[in-house]
Amino acid sequence: MIILLGLYIAFISILIIVVVQLIMTFRIWAKLKQLNAKFDSLNQEAPETEKVEDKPNVTVVQTPKKETEKEATHVAPIPKKTIKERVIEAILSIKEAEAEDLPSIMKELKSYFSDYKNEDYTKDLSSKAYFRFIDLRNTPENRVVVIGDIHSDYNSLAAALLKLSASDYNYFEKAVFVFLGDYLDRGSVLFEPLLLLKRLKEILGDRLILLKGNHESVNYDKDKQQITTKVTPNQSCVCLNEYCVKDQDFLRLFAYFYSTLPIYVYLKAMEKNVLLTHAAIPRDKFLASFHFDDTNGCIIFESDVPTTERLKMRNTILKDMIWGDPSEYDEKIQAEGRFEFGSKQFERFAKSNHISLLFRSHEEAAKGYKTFYENRLYTIFSTGNHENSQTGYPSVEPAFAVIQGNQVFIENSYVYKIIKEGTSNVVNLFNKQKYSDKQHENLRLNDEFMCNEEKGKQIREAFKEVQTAFTS
Repeated sequence: MIILLGLYIAFISILIIVVVQLIMTFRIWAKLKQLNAKFDSLNQEAPETEKVEDKPNVTVVQTPKKETEKEATHVAPIPKKTIKERVIEAILSIKEAEAEDLPSIMKELKSYFSDYKNEDYTKDLSSKAYFRFIDLRNTPENRVVVIGDIHSDYNSLAAALLKLSASDYNYFEKAVFVFLGDYLDRGSVLFEPLLLLKRLKEILGDRLILLKGNHESVNYDKDKQQITTKVTPNQSCVCLNEYCVKDQDFLRLFAYFYSTLPIYVYLKAMEKNVLLTHAAIPRDKFLASFHFDDTNGCIIFESDVPTTERLKMRNTILKDMIWGDPSEYDEKIQAEGRFEFGSKQFERFAKSNHISLLFRSHEEAAKGYKTFYENRLYTIFSTGNHENSQTGYPSVEPAFAVIQGNQVFIENSYVYKIIKEGTSNVVNLFNKQKYSDKQHENLRLNDEFMCNEEKGKQIREAFKEVQTAFTS
């Protein structure tokens, strides 16, 4: 009887999840249909422009200034904006897309995808495009910000960035930002998160790294003239295929951009080697065949692996890293497709590759994070909040991580309480968790966001602008 009750509860839970995802897909589809209809009506109402005949080239000669003319009044130069100011400006400049906004948004994204070049991207084994290497051993004061799955949730992305802007440490001038993948699907907005990530990349340059998640496993099918994926749900592909049916270049460039995203970051920080990837370690069967180079992070195969097999094996290893999940068990049988690994499997991998910590996302965590294996593996999840209409994970409190030297800080980006409670005490708004050093060896309480009243007011006002843009 208990087993039947458990199966019934599991069935109801799965049914609720499926219904929520279907609702999210319908909301995006309906929104795009509405915007597309508005855009078509605008095009129909626009008057035809008159043709203008070409004029012959004319050489312009500047007339010498007469002595009686007064010199132009001197104008003081406009102060150059700081990187932090540019980031905040980018966050606040993005509004919910209306019909008249879509052409310019598509043009901006298309231009970026077209100009985007991963200089190392090739399909041969010498490619260095599949990873990024960061060495902070000589600059222990520098930090790495780790942001997990966003899943079409602009609100949570903006919340994390606005919280970082409140710190006395200038993250946007100094830190490296690593996003762990899964930028679209499951949430309710489509273009806005991509647009902000694009603008952040232009501002931060190489200090912003976008990793590939399983939801970035997208291909362009030139025969069907659409982008395809095996991932479900895939609202982004469905909606883009319908909206961009007349713009195949956008779909092709979109798929190319995803294909060139790196799979992992190999970070050397103080005495620790840290691996950051979307999901998992490779399967056990490859463990004796390769290792990560301790000097630059690339994959090195053992001498007994045939040269002809190395490219195929490397691609399989990289695919594993965007699909697996950690388990509480010691060992797990690793089937095809999405697989699990246990503590002993993780320990063998970490020991053979000299890995101290691993950061990943890929599955929801109620508090925005979850630790495994004596706090050596961190799951970071950065979308959520029951008051956030954009998220597909209302039961999650979104979070992000900060790595500094040998320390790890977990920060909650629950900015919505700022609006709801109307208090100026930021300390209480971000649900700070306290952990004992004995319980969490690597986890430390970060007090840099215990802001004064003025900073709390600034964040509240900034986030009000974000919320107004998406609710008006």
